[in-house]
Amino acid sequence: VSITSNAATNITLPTATNPDGGDEYYIITQLPQTVSGNSTNGTLKYTFEGATTTISSVPHALPGNHKIVAYTRAADSTAQTDFKFKVNDGFQDSVEYSVIMNLS
Repeated sequence: VSITSNAATNITLPTATNPDGGDEYYIITQLPQTVSGNSTNGTLKYTFEGATTTISSVPHALPGNHKIVAYTRAADSTAQTDFKFKVNDGFQDSVEYSVIMNLS
């Protein structure tokens, strides 16, 4: 994902398929970090039923099968960053996936 401004950018997580036909739940497992991994590099938020929530700790399950998060980078950051998530079908977690963001 390319991020070119300091404004919030919506990121839609890939669609998961539950072979049993049930709902999938998205869980943020790592917040955006600097390349060195020792500090945060921006914020993730989501809006659900009119309320906006900042994800401040992990793991953090998104409500329902909601899969859109808004990323706002740290002021004028130009480093590459990522956050991680997994999907759960009510019984089992998927592998962990990374969303890599190039900041310019």
